[in-house]
Amino acid sequence: MYTGKIAFFSRSANAKSPASSTLFWAGDQLTSWDQYDGMRSALSAMLSGGLSGMSMTHSDTGGYTEFAEHVYRMTRTEEMLVRWLEMETFSGTMLRTHPGLLPDLSAQVNTSAVTLKATRLASKLHGMLHPYRSLLMKEAATVGYPLVRYMFLEFPQAENTWSSRDQFMLGHLLLVAPVFTPRSTTRTVYFPLNSTWQHVFTKETIQGQGTNVTVAVPMGTPAVFFRQNQNPLDPMVVVCESVVQNMYEYWKTEQTAAVEDLIEYIKM
Repeated sequence: MYTGKIAFFSRSANAKSPASSTLFWAGDQLTSWDQYDGMRSALSAMLSGGLSGMSMTHSDTGGYTEFAEHVYRMTRTEEMLVRWLEMETFSGTMLRTHPGLLPDLSAQVNTSAVTLKATRLASKLHGMLHPYRSLLMKEAATVGYPLVRYMFLEFPQAENTWSSRDQFMLGHLLLVAPVFTPRSTTRTVYFPLNSTWQHVFTKETIQGQGTNVTVAVPMGTPAVFFRQNQNPLDPMVVVCESVVQNMYEYWKTEQTAAVEDLIEYIKM
């Protein structure tokens, strides 16, 4: 007998599937960065699925399909796993990793201190988002809004949002800009005109001018922005503001610990 405590996810669906499945999955992506069948395509699948009524989605963090034959090689790197973790923390209703098709040749969550730290941070932040995500789930059940949204769903009057494919909204309060290029230290983020945002982790405030802004994206500092000047009495705003503060405090503690570890290492 179903007790409501089991979550299962579906890979294929039709227009009536959201009434029968608790969660949807983006399928088997390549362990690559691209928009054809890699990390970027996973985001496209989740965003497009949201428009089709699949409000709650996720992907295999780090990808799945890979190969290593003769001179041809495509396997998951540590950098890709970290960047996918940063995206899936905010894009996935479920945060789930996968060993991949060639696990012995792929970066895993326990491959190094770097991947372990990134996995710990992602897991903690994803858990901290639970109060906000729960409200979004109730909203999805009531009116069908997806948790992860194309920018144009929140800013339909902003022309550039209709062509935006590499950043997204989590609900109507958090803007997320994942990194889809290896060895990146910056990326451009589009901020709609007459909007104000605060970086969740650096606390930098950005005034939206309807243009792209270059922001720093060091690994371990996801480009996530909290929408400002919203109704302070709105329960969604109250909850999200608390969540954002908790995430910042945890991230700051992690950063401080990393510096202390480095100082101790230098002393050795």
